Amino acid sequence: MEELKIRCSNCGKMIPYAGNVCPYCNADKQQDKSKQGKMFLIIMAVFILLIIYIIS
Repeated sequence: MEELKIRCSNCGKMIPYAGNVCPYCNADKQQDKSKQGKMFLIIMAVFILLIIYIIS
């Protein structure tokens, strides 16, 4: 299984989701994790609404 990654908002590199700081620039990742989680929820909501629209 592929490791989950996010983009560091400080240096822009793809970094592992696990951990609290970017391994490249040592920036705090908590805000990046929060943004990524909110975006995932928005995409899932749109996807579910699209499926409901297609079914009905």
